[in-house]
Amino acid sequence: MKKNPPIFKRLLYYSALCLFCFLIVEAVLSIAFHYKYGNNKLAVSDFVISVKSRFINPKLSKQEVDVQYRNQQLVRNGKADELSKRLVEEMAAANSFEFDPWLQFRNTDITSKYVNTKGFVRKSIPSFVANGTDTFRIWFFGGSTMWGFNVADDETIPSKFAQLYRNAGKYKKSLEVINYGVRAYISFQEMKLLQDRLLYEQAPDLVIFLDGLNDVISSPTPLFREPLYTGYMREYFKGNFPIARGKNIKDSMESYYQQFVLPSKNDIAAKLFNNYMLTIKGVEQSGKAYGFHSLFVWQPVPYYSYTNQKNDPICDKDSFPVYQFLNPAIKSLYQRMDNSLYLADMLNEPVAFPFIDRVHYSPVMNEAIANKLIQKIDSLLIN
Repeated sequence: MKKNPPIFKRLLYYSALCLFCFLIVEAVLSIAFHYKYGNNKLAVSDFVISVKSRFINPKLSKQEVDVQYRNQQLVRNGKADELSKRLVEEMAAANSFEFDPWLQFRNTDITSKYVNTKGFVRKSIPSFVANGTDTFRIWFFGGSTMWGFNVADDETIPSKFAQLYRNAGKYKKSLEVINYGVRAYISFQEMKLLQDRLLYEQAPDLVIFLDGLNDVISSPTPLFREPLYTGYMREYFKGNFPIARGKNIKDSMESYYQQFVLPSKNDIAAKLFNNYMLTIKGVEQSGKAYGFHSLFVWQPVPYYSYTNQKNDPICDKDSFPVYQFLNPAIKSLYQRMDNSLYLADMLNEPVAFPFIDRVHYSPVMNEAIANKLIQKIDSLLIN
């Protein structure tokens, strides 16, 4: 009777067989994924990342959906169940970008009941108020807070502005508002969008820029006046990404910007301030060339001058110490400018729920901001 080999020899045999199979798979994947340009030591690692990012990366987890729905109900006093559910679903569908050849990315086009975006424009309700033969045109620029994340088309800042204008009953001009807010845009990118639109559209009478969130929390890209995907795209064109979907934005930023030693918080604030000054200069130069006015608005954020931050059941509880250096400098700058509106301190005014998620404004807060805007430019609207 033939004896079975000792267990040690069998283990050694199967281990060698597994290693041989692994090397075969690795060799095949190295060819399939052009491994010589890969980021990981093993082509198998790139393959696993690819599969994971394609199939195991939902836009919103069930927990995130539940939190968003809870926030909607809390802000709306539990009186808009259908609206809350639909908004969570439609925002999840809208929460992605499309490539843009000049500005790197833009909002994904979406047509739905409460959330509608086409090209660079989020739908405003109303987008036009008919009062007279002359029309005053306003373009609104900003990031996701201007675009209106987690609120309906008729609840964004431009929509609330148009509603207040219509209801005021004292303005003789017709009004047109266009919401050019794009999620994740920084102020320098918004300026580039303005300059791009001026090539294709009739120049407005006024442009309004709402900034102060992405310029800080999206660091380090704003320090270099670069859009969100810059590190990702730079490494891709170096050949470092055999499969573009294999890395997320955070990975690519850490990979590229780790070569730069970030300075102190005070130095970061100074750099961001100088970058913002370049944005203002660029917008004002365009205004002189095309004949429009400009208004620069520094927005409220939960990380600065918000005494109720820790007790707010919705907003982010994190801290960004850069604001302690940057905001006073912005405030001092604005005091020397006629075309500015400093709103970083308005969170301490009585608004029950200023936020609808960690950083984005509730409908009531959007209306409060729109009211500040219309008060600021009242003389422009009347004359």
